[in-house]
Amino acid sequence: MGEFDRIIKENIASIFLPLVQKFTGIRIIKSTEIKDKIQRTLEREPDFLSRITDQWGKEMILHLEFQSQDDPKMVYRMAEYQALLQRKYEIPVRQLVIHLGTKMSEMRTELTADEQITGFQLLSVRDWSVDQVLDSEIPEEIVISILFDYPESNTDQVITDILTNLQRYSGSEQDL
Repeated sequence: MGEFDRIIKENIASIFLPLVQKFTGIRIIKSTEIKDKIQRTLEREPDFLSRITDQWGKEMILHLEFQSQDDPKMVYRMAEYQALLQRKYEIPVRQLVIHLGTKMSEMRTELTADEQITGFQLLSVRDWSVDQVLDSEIPEEIVISILFDYPESNTDQVITDILTNLQRYSGSEQDL
């Protein structure tokens, strides 16, 4: 991990959570950092996969899974398969679970809207006005304004404003 990445990672909550609130409208009432790594050796073997072309000429991966019993976490397993297959093949994935059990299946077949992976919101510091952050009373937020887009001719003034505001809003010499 580079020095810059390490500095950001060590200070991410104090620097970026206020910015997330400011630029997304999310009002964070409570934040508890999760230290887990999402490191997992994952090998999945789908029951059946085929690259198909449908009657309209649309190419896709057809994925079939066979279940003899309900799996309460099947919807998550299928989402995992879909993400892995889409990442690998970069084409749409059509999935079918064929239930072979004697009882009616009660498995969830869809993720709720909040659970679905539909993309992500992209926030670029280059799109934010340096003044929006320099006017902050949060020292960590003021510091990050050095990364923002501002005219090169204003560099000296921006640095002066950063230092002035840091002195004004830092609680102590140690904080500064």
